[in-house]
Amino acid sequence: MKTIPATRMLLATLGAVGLAAVALPAGAADAAKTAPAKTHATAHAGMAGMHDMSIRLSVADGAVLTTRPTSVRFEFVPAMRLRTVALSNAAGERIPVTFDGKAKAAAVVVTFAALEPDSYTLAFSADAGDHDMPGRVRFTVK
Repeated sequence: MKTIPATRMLLATLGAVGLAAVALPAGAADAAKTAPAKTHATAHAGMAGMHDMSIRLSVADGAVLTTRPTSVRFEFVPAMRLRTVALSNAAGERIPVTFDGKAKAAAVVVTFAALEPDSYTLAFSADAGDHDMPGRVRFTVK
């Protein structure tokens, strides 16, 4: 997995490795104007001296999967506590998920029953210590 240090966050797609990453390098304010904001990162655009953070997921935003996934892996730098996860299909029906969000961790696996062909939205919130970091990934299972 490729790690991108971040001081301002956006959800970007690393298509070459099939991962979604939350990151925008410091000093890249112009990129923030054109990149699709998937987290509350743009609220930090004027904050100097923020600590480096990133969130990576095992499914990329906009991905089209040909296998029926049963989990999504989150990786956090630094360790964070995954607070909420909501998985829903195109009709808005919630899919039950299981994960351990009791403590900070460098990685958390969210599990669920094998997904049927459909479009899905995975919304989440992670505790970054001084604030929550919400995000959303949309993907399709064929």
